[in-house]
Amino acid sequence: MVVPVNDCDLFFVDIGPRSASPILLLHGFPLNHTMWQAQLNALSAKYRCIAPDLRGFGQSFNAADENAIDLMADDVFALMNYIGLDTATICGFSIGGYVSFAMWRKQPQRFKRWMLLDTKASRDSAQILAGRYKLIESVSRNGARAATTALLPRLLHLSTAHPELVQKVRRMVMSTAPASITQGTRAMIVRMDAAAILPSISVPTCIVAGEHDTLAPVSEAMLMQERIPNASLEVIRGVGHLTPMEAPVAVTQIMREFMGA
Repeated sequence: MVVPVNDCDLFFVDIGPRSASPILLLHGFPLNHTMWQAQLNALSAKYRCIAPDLRGFGQSFNAADENAIDLMADDVFALMNYIGLDTATICGFSIGGYVSFAMWRKQPQRFKRWMLLDTKASRDSAQILAGRYKLIESVSRNGARAATTALLPRLLHLSTAHPELVQKVRRMVMSTAPASITQGTRAMIVRMDAAAILPSISVPTCIVAGEHDTLAPVSEAMLMQERIPNASLEVIRGVGHLTPMEAPVAVTQIMREFMGA
């Protein structure tokens, strides 16, 4: 389905019983809602699962010349209002986690529970920032193919990732418009540091990290767990950044247990 929100046509899927507890799934960069397909298939029998394509990604059109984390957060609130959700379990993966931090700053009352998957609260290091600027330059010159070359080794733990999964992620990145990749990268560069808000988080929170994640390493997940009151941490062995796709059974089980807690 597509809904006009702000200046964006936002695509989303909404599956599962309408009366069930809602889960809002926010995807990573530069991906789309289909990265959650295993979780959508497994959880929608019991829960209402909503997964949007953030503006500029997947099937969501971004009419603006730039993008911003706060703007994506406003889009998600507009979507919640459109489908009649006062609260939901918010699951933010990678850039989706950054969006969820912005959502907490703006309207914390909309959170029932919170899952932070393969994301971090702190700003980027100088090394990561340099990589982001290099990505903008490469994609501006060579298109989305440059993003697959730069990001696949960081999205996946390639020594254990199945070749079919590698190709699926490659196709997902290649389907993203180069302008959306550069805009999304700039949005991550200028995002606010969320470390200061961690002690204010007052809803049940579960943090998930991949053992070999270099984009949002386990050390960052441990820092969030230390600062968020009563947060739990699950580290999934043998995988990299894209835990919902690299370890779909493990992530789905963690989600089931967290929702039932």
